[in-house]
Amino acid sequence: VAESREKQEICLEAHSSLARFADGQYQNLVHYTKSAVFETKQKGIVEAQVALEKLRKEPHTDEMKKMSSILSRQKSIDTLEVENTEKEKKNYLILAVKYYCQSLQRGDKHNLQVFRLVSLWLDNMSHDALADILNIELGNIPSYKFLPLLPQLSARISNDANNPFVHKLNKLLERCSVEHPHHTLPVLLSIVNLYLDKKYTHNLDSRALNKKNKESRVLGAKMLLDHLQSVDTLAPILTQMNKLSEALISLAYYKFGKDKGTYTIPNTEPILRIKNYDCALLPSFTLPVSKSGQYNNIVGIHSFENKFEYLGGITFPKKFTCTDTKGIKHALLVKGQDDLRQDAVMQQVFTIMNMLLHENKETSKRKLLIRTYKIVPLSQRSGVLEWCRNTMPMEDYLVSIKGAHKRYFPDDYNNNHCRSLMNKACKSSNAERLKVYLDICTHFHPVFHHFFLENFRTPGVWFERRQAYMHSVATSSMIGYILGLGDRHVKNILLDKTTAEIIHIDFGIAFEQGKILPTPETVPFRLTRDIVDGMGVSGIEGVFRKSNTLYQSVVSSYRAKGPRRQLKMKVKEIDRTVNVAWSPAAQHPIMLAAGTAAQQLDSSFSTSASLELYALNLTEPGLDMDLKASVPSEFRSCEKTMSVLRQNQVTILTILEVLLYDPLYAWTITPSEGFKRQHKDQGPIRDTDREAAKEVNKLAERALTRLKQKLDGTEDGTVTSVNGQVNKLLHQARDPVNLSRLYDGWQPFL
Repeated sequence: VAESREKQEICLEAHSSLARFADGQYQNLVHYTKSAVFETKQKGIVEAQVALEKLRKEPHTDEMKKMSSILSRQKSIDTLEVENTEKEKKNYLILAVKYYCQSLQRGDKHNLQVFRLVSLWLDNMSHDALADILNIELGNIPSYKFLPLLPQLSARISNDANNPFVHKLNKLLERCSVEHPHHTLPVLLSIVNLYLDKKYTHNLDSRALNKKNKESRVLGAKMLLDHLQSVDTLAPILTQMNKLSEALISLAYYKFGKDKGTYTIPNTEPILRIKNYDCALLPSFTLPVSKSGQYNNIVGIHSFENKFEYLGGITFPKKFTCTDTKGIKHALLVKGQDDLRQDAVMQQVFTIMNMLLHENKETSKRKLLIRTYKIVPLSQRSGVLEWCRNTMPMEDYLVSIKGAHKRYFPDDYNNNHCRSLMNKACKSSNAERLKVYLDICTHFHPVFHHFFLENFRTPGVWFERRQAYMHSVATSSMIGYILGLGDRHVKNILLDKTTAEIIHIDFGIAFEQGKILPTPETVPFRLTRDIVDGMGVSGIEGVFRKSNTLYQSVVSSYRAKGPRRQLKMKVKEIDRTVNVAWSPAAQHPIMLAAGTAAQQLDSSFSTSASLELYALNLTEPGLDMDLKASVPSEFRSCEKTMSVLRQNQVTILTILEVLLYDPLYAWTITPSEGFKRQHKDQGPIRDTDREAAKEVNKLAERALTRLKQKLDGTEDGTVTSVNGQVNKLLHQARDPVNLSRLYDGWQPFL
């Protein structure tokens, strides 16, 4: 058995290596065929053919025959080279796909290669030889490996039964539906209900709605679901899921008063008729994938409460409560007039990046990850989200009616006044805007460190929660930078009141689209004064600039007034915090441990953490101490996160390539949407805004190019080390010049 397993592992690695090699050669040839050299060669063949045609019309002199012969030979050589290049490219493509398939069939070690397989498949949908390989291999790959790609695969579904690609895709989606219905059917239902929003926003009757539903992908999804309805094991699941989806969409568009508060759901709403649905999965429950396809741990729906809470916002989100089949209550949030598919895709990306961080020994040990939550798109412009328990927006803690700024610094400028000052200066010169911002900072003090003192009064718990906070800020900052996440104002950052971790929400601005807003975003992520204040006195550096902490054991060893003063002076001289002081067995010399690592801040945001060991001899009159060792800390959260991301560049780019080319979503924002995001008089974003942004491929190509630059460490045209890149980003994020140019609603002074 052991020998058999060893052989299987060898075969798995062999197939994986062959796939990567063939894929690498294929990509090199693709780049070559897009190069200026290859295009010149192709152009030369055409020009040679034109020249030959002209020569044939000329008198057949010896000179003309010679010229014609030379041109013909050159054309033949170039044509053969072009043909061989294309042939070689196709051969490597087939080999790459074949061995990716076989690698995925043989084990789970390289499951993320499914993203590259799907990418190659979608890029070559009409390739006949590739289709033949997939006909043989695709059905042998376990269906659970395709679940992370369901949103992207289902977006290509169609009712074109004569298309070989569509046929294979439908078969794959059918297999996923039968073996993993609770993961697959909600995705297909969101395609079927793609335009159901218009029933509520445009008052369309069923006849008009049917005309909108004539789109090929909607018809394709409907045909597949109609077929699945005939499967005995799926029929009850599909029926309940469909009724649940329609009821949630109806609730999302239910009209009520515009004031914040609690409202009663009328009995006419179908959501109140959803009772004892033991086949439909609770929307906020993340069901672990079963490789065998056996699901006996379904958390269904018992009922919904007849009340919802309106929390404010332009899309009128409604918070309501669902009781599951185990009697446990869950808070959910339903939204209409808002495309949640981009948010759902971002959660996909975060989940995969968490996998990469978990696989790395150092980041896993430090529990570096980005918090995720469940999002289920219901249609083109509605969806339901998991309500993050025990959380509050950072804005609520900082500047609400009873916010920390008012409690601790009542004489400071208030939040509205600060915003007003920034708004008035927005059309002034950059120098004037900086002056206004610095004035605000002088009269508006950071207070976020009080959150930890108020909520975690035990020293050990306080320390752990602050560590968790720094971990989450570091990880989300680095990942957010790579993905170009914008709109990181304090309403879009939740704070877990139990763990002190931060949770980012609302990902409508991604892939550096914040740079093209009416007021462009000038920072890579949010690292403002209050964010840093939560990290303690040492901030992102992890080092107290004044040394004043001594263990009593040291002081008690030298009770004489003179030596104690001398000890304090020596410690002050090294300009480091001393957290540990001890004496070896012979009581001399005393060793002082200083620096960031001595503070146990191995989770520090710092890029310069270190442990310094000094030998202290109080019999020496001078202030100098002998530095015995300086050990850099390897546990710096920002650098470690960035290092893992850069090491997995190929995997990340492959994943994002598939996601960015999703035909259902344009990752760009139109000027009207950008304006609405930065002004109070916002209204729902019209479909015409989305229709104005159709250059998906160009945007995807540009976004991928910039992503690659970031993962290469290229900043401002210069390739930097991880340390250099992180240092630069931390500086940019805290630079008052950059912060002073932000939109006042971003509240950069917090």
